Amino acid sequence: EAIFFPVQALDTVSPPSAEQEQCVGERVKLKLLLDFTDAPGDIADPWYCGHFDRTYADITRGCQGLLAHLGF
Repeated sequence: EAIFFPVQALDTVSPPSAEQEQCVGERVKLKLLLDFTDAPGDIADPWYCGHFDRTYADITRGCQGLLAHLGF
């Protein structure tokens, strides 16, 4: 039986909506994208930090970690 870890949000500032919460079953564990890296936390928001390169690096690291977690 497969277990899925959907990425619900990129940061903790944007919590899931009530509608999104209803779609999540009890067996599903929600994670942030950077939870799949060695430095969990929020994705740098370029709107506030002004560093698009940092945001790109965060997303890239998160995607690489997620793919590794999935066995790719």
